[in-house]
Amino acid sequence: MPKARKKKPLSVRAKTQAKIVTLPDSGASLVDRIEQAIHDKIATGSWRAGDRIPNEMELVEQFGASRATVNKALSSLAASGFLVRRRKAGSFVAPNTEMHSVFKTIDIRNEIESKGQRYSFRLIDRVVQPSKEASLYWPELEAESKIVALTGVHCADDVPQVLEERLINLAFFPEAAEADFALDPPSVQLLKIGPCTRLENVISARLAEQFEARILRLPFPSALLVSERKTWSNRVPVTLFRLNYPGGSHSFVGHFSPVEHKY
Repeated sequence: MPKARKKKPLSVRAKTQAKIVTLPDSGASLVDRIEQAIHDKIATGSWRAGDRIPNEMELVEQFGASRATVNKALSSLAASGFLVRRRKAGSFVAPNTEMHSVFKTIDIRNEIESKGQRYSFRLIDRVVQPSKEASLYWPELEAESKIVALTGVHCADDVPQVLEERLINLAFFPEAAEADFALDPPSVQLLKIGPCTRLENVISARLAEQFEARILRLPFPSALLVSERKTWSNRVPVTLFRLNYPGGSHSFVGHFSPVEHKY
């Protein structure tokens, strides 16, 4: 795997006034519901990087909540990296609206479709090989195992968004050697077979190689934000994969609770 390099600074979009949110119905606490409503506006692209969201008093009126409750929700979103709060100026959507979970399964198809865009996955390369080819960076595999190495690109309205490089343990998913991933990408098909009970995640930044820049339609050189993961289902190593995102328009945010997050 290539070594991490310093990524370029991320740009900030022009600030515009955002619209009032709508509170979803759920059994969660009012703080959580306000936080989720604001998060949904950001995740769906309704509120873009740099947009100023409604002020506290407007949110108090919208949600029928106390100012302390609204403030707590905004503070939580700011701590998670979704908002930037400025004294007297208000709260703004953080510079990067493309935010992905550090701990949970990354669902690229859902992220794209939630914005009203058409999702597609294009397989670029597939090679079946013995596990010894990956033994240096995937030592958990048994020596006699076989793996399939996949390279593909996730697209929104046919525009490349994420370059995926993935190794799959064929002992867990033998059909991966010939499976059609056009409708369901590898991550979706793997979850249908068995749950992910353990994962290791490394996030890094580096410069794209010429091949990667060409696939993602980026100028060369360009910065990439990379999420590299290993996953297991019980004690079985399932997959090792790397998701390469254009570094100027994506970020990763982590939420952790020993009660809520078991995946």
